[in-house]
Amino acid sequence: MRRFGLFGLVIVSAMAGSAALADGVSIAGVYSAKHKVNITGGSNVEINGYLAIGSDGEVTAYGSRNSIKTGKECYFLVTKSYVNYALQGRRLVAGTAPNGEPDYEVKLGEDTFGIFVEPDSKTGNFRWFYHRGADDATATVTGPEHTINTGNDSFTITGPRLASMSETDIRMQRCDER
Repeated sequence: MRRFGLFGLVIVSAMAGSAALADGVSIAGVYSAKHKVNITGGSNVEINGYLAIGSDGEVTAYGSRNSIKTGKECYFLVTKSYVNYALQGRRLVAGTAPNGEPDYEVKLGEDTFGIFVEPDSKTGNFRWFYHRGADDATATVTGPEHTINTGNDSFTITGPRLASMSETDIRMQRCDER
């Protein structure tokens, strides 16, 4: 498994006026992107992150760390070595998952990252997937703290929606020191 420094955080903005939202189904909100990273030597480090889904589908990935100046958690734009970086600057659109269910998705070349519109029917858990187009293989994730590694990229998102954090909160706590 690759190493990812500090903390991974993703902000995604969903679609206003989309046909998929016509029935009042919306995945807008802030979600955890918590995951574990295996560090050389065998120890696992828990990494906190967030996924905020707003109104236009645009994806912005952030990392979090303690501020040098204040000692409090602050957020920064992730770089290439972080989980969810491949979603940076992309836009979620309404689509159909490989299993035929409605989703919000981002095309990444031949591959697709998607979030199902509906939660798991048995458990009510949040669901997402990664579809690799080259070999027509899909990994579906239900529940928390799972990461999919695909060559040079990694993805994670955890539901349910968080009640205590907004995209505005994240923007107001940007790391400003260099």
